[in-house]
Parts: sequence; structure tokens; C-alpha cells
Amino acid sequence: MEAVGPSAALAFAAWLLQQILEQRYGAARARYCGLVDTLRTGMKGKRREVVREEIDICHKRAMVMLHATRIGMAAAILLLLSLIISALDTALKADWLKILGAPGIMLGLVLAVPAALFVALENMLIKKARNAALAHGHHQG
Repeated sequence: MEAVGPSAALAFAAWLLQQILEQRYGAARARYCGLVDTLRTGMKGKRREVVREEIDICHKRAMVMLHATRIGMAAAILLLLSLIISALDTALKADWLKILGAPGIMLGLVLAVPAALFVALENMLIKKARNAALAHGHHQG
């Protein structure tokens, strides 16, 4: 924590991760809402069953990315706070600021791991949805 640079790099990386998580959550939510709207058009038969199955998968996908986004936001906040503490440490040269800032950096980095694991889970759900759509002879958008 001697310089602001390393903390700034971590905070920037956390912010980029958060942007990716939010984009993926938005895409998952849009797909889910689109499928629900499609189901409401009154379709029947096998196609209705296929869309219901896709809705279930997309709902899980949206929930996974919602959790990833929340965890990623916590990581980003901790790393940004550590950046502020690092800047204060540089200006004030107070040893207690190092003690305060280090756990924030460590916890922020640790939280990035489950957020990334949720993205891996989302990828598996996307693959599952595509495989189900292919098995039923329909294209998933």
C-alpha cells in the first residue's frame, strides 16, 4: 500500500469485471423476459413445452448472474475503498491505514472468485439451453 498504483489497477480490474457481469445479467434477463412474452402469445403443444423448459433455464441463468453481479459489486466497492485508503495512506503516512486497507484488498479479490465461478455456471446453463433447443429442433436467440 506504499503507492496508489497497485490499488488503482485492482479497482479498475474490479470495475471491468462488474461491467461484464452487468452486461451478462442484462442479457440473461432480456432473454428470460422475451421467452415469457413468447409464452403469453398463446402457443400450444410441443412448442409451448419447449419454451417453458427454456424459461426455466433462462430464469436460473438470470438468477445466477444476479448473484454474480451482487458479489462483483461488493468486490468492486471493497477495492475502491482500498484505493481511497491507499491514497490517504500516501498522503498521511499513517500505519493504521495499511492495517485497514489490506483486508479490503484481500476480501475484494476473494469475492471476485465466486463471481467468476457464477459466470462459469451461467455458461453451462447457456449450453444446456442451446442443447435443449437443438434437441427440439428450434433455434435459440
